[in-house]
Amino acid sequence: MIVAAFLLSTFSSEALAERPLEYFATLPTFSNPTLSPDGTKIAVEMAVDGEQRMVIIGLDGSSKPVVVSAGETEIWDIDWVGNDWLVLNVVFDGRISERSLFGEETQMSRLIAFKADGTDLHTLESKKDKPLANGGNVIWTGDDENPEILISYPTSVFWKDPGFFPLVMRVNVPKNRFSLELNPHEQVRNYYTDADGVIRFGVGHERGGRRVRLIYRDGAGSNLKERAWAEGDDDLPVPSVFLEDGKSAIALATVDGYQGAYKLDLETMTFGEKVYGVNGYDLDGIITVDGELAGYTWVDTVRQNFWIDPRLKTAQELLDLTFPGKKVSILTTDDDRNRVVASIGTAAGPSEYYLLDVAKKDVRLLAKPLEQLARGGNGSVTTVTYSARDGLKIPAILTLPPGREAKGLPLIVLPHGGPRARDIERWDWWSQFLADRGYAVIQPNYRGSTGFGKAFVDAGDGEWGLKMQDDVDDAVTWAVEKGLADPERVCIVGGSYGGYVAMRAAQRNPDIYRCAISFAGVSDMPRMLRYSSDSYFGPSSREYWLGRADDLARVSPINHVDKFGIPILLVHGKEDWRVPINQSRELAEKLKAAGKDVVYIEQAEGDHFFSRMADRAQFLEEMEKFLDKHNPAS
Repeated sequence: MIVAAFLLSTFSSEALAERPLEYFATLPTFSNPTLSPDGTKIAVEMAVDGEQRMVIIGLDGSSKPVVVSAGETEIWDIDWVGNDWLVLNVVFDGRISERSLFGEETQMSRLIAFKADGTDLHTLESKKDKPLANGGNVIWTGDDENPEILISYPTSVFWKDPGFFPLVMRVNVPKNRFSLELNPHEQVRNYYTDADGVIRFGVGHERGGRRVRLIYRDGAGSNLKERAWAEGDDDLPVPSVFLEDGKSAIALATVDGYQGAYKLDLETMTFGEKVYGVNGYDLDGIITVDGELAGYTWVDTVRQNFWIDPRLKTAQELLDLTFPGKKVSILTTDDDRNRVVASIGTAAGPSEYYLLDVAKKDVRLLAKPLEQLARGGNGSVTTVTYSARDGLKIPAILTLPPGREAKGLPLIVLPHGGPRARDIERWDWWSQFLADRGYAVIQPNYRGSTGFGKAFVDAGDGEWGLKMQDDVDDAVTWAVEKGLADPERVCIVGGSYGGYVAMRAAQRNPDIYRCAISFAGVSDMPRMLRYSSDSYFGPSSREYWLGRADDLARVSPINHVDKFGIPILLVHGKEDWRVPINQSRELAEKLKAAGKDVVYIEQAEGDHFFSRMADRAQFLEEMEKFLDKHNPAS
């Protein structure tokens, strides 16, 4: 095995002996890589001047990297169209014509096309239509001989408008030429193709937004017809990959309490034999390459892949042998499955990225993002399990500060967002920054988190701010009983839904915590219901929010400012389309009016995802200052 260096010196940074705050705020210099179909080039997100940019790199080293900027936008997705063209899906915040969503801004998007050398950059937009709020979602890509894409293309984000349900357009990428591929179907919002670009099925809701349904056709010569219905998205038979017999597919389904991969009869839309599953965990993905089944993916304590494709299986084995004791994740491959890019690392350190040529057994280092934090001295990361007060077992990620005895430590409880998500053992800049400052950090996978089976997810239904909140509080009880944490030095920190949990803790259980910090949290759920149900998902969104708790107003912190009993820091970005800034701004105003101890920070250019280094740095600085005052680590 040959291991050679292939670092991009243009984007390297000088190592420093100390670990200042800026190290943790630094955006990764290499993330989300995507190989071109022929494996000669790679598209990757890189931090350039403190903001994420798309960079195209020729892997033969003969040309300089090409930096592509689409203005003040966030990179959402990237697709190669053959080897010479790329399409970038970018999002930004704004208002749609003169309409507003109860005074809020919303997400807008565009598709930006450009050549691999960075030239001929143009927006993909029909010349016959006015600019749209949503530039479309790519559902199929062509090749060098046919540089076309299919996009799902709505003309309004307001569900009562005729254009809310998307049509499908065929777009010639170089010429920006649009032609109609499929007219809209009422209540169908997502369409899917086979490997040849034939639209095979769509998924949407029934009128009224309750049950979900699938429309399907055998091929291009037939019409899409309703073929299956279900009470929820997880129960609908949705093909992930079509099999060669033309009569069956592989699909994810929850049959025995955990999601697995099953054979799906396309005539009857019924599940047959289970082809792959993992005991005690949900399978959360079927991996395809060029429309062919390549493997399966899931998470136990870390991300795992099981490869069906023999070439990718060989690649995994070669990388595992080259990097013993490290977590190896194949991220992208060329069409021949000969060249792959993989991340290599541990939960206690940022990953490195390598290029493997399977035929040559040649491994080359592409990049060491966050190299200044990869030299050791980070907090140890493990998975623990504790019992909630009703006996439910709650998995959690525990990060301990380096060089300190795990006894009587100041503790930060860090619940994840979502809440239909989960924390795993991986590099996390929030928890590692806090550990670096001397705190133990526990990240509870409270009921309602994904990956642990249907019963565990369902246990969170209707429990926002209630049993889900209890699960988070019970992490403190466990840490104190283990002697790990000092019960007098506990604070709670969270973002998005985790920010809601922090707000709710300050209002509901101020006796447990000394302080709370919320980034982009939800304080007023009835307002979120109005905001979401007017756009995007309409009635289905309303159903979702109504199912979060029996009484949304009762579990909304903004309605109980008199009960806030600890200092709270609120941070929110003005460019956040996921959770509007008024969710924090108005809570701060009410808390100040009530004489409560609140610090409120608005980030003028901040979004929901910390896409800018300046916003990350400001958040860490304000959090550190707040904790030093209210819960010092020493």
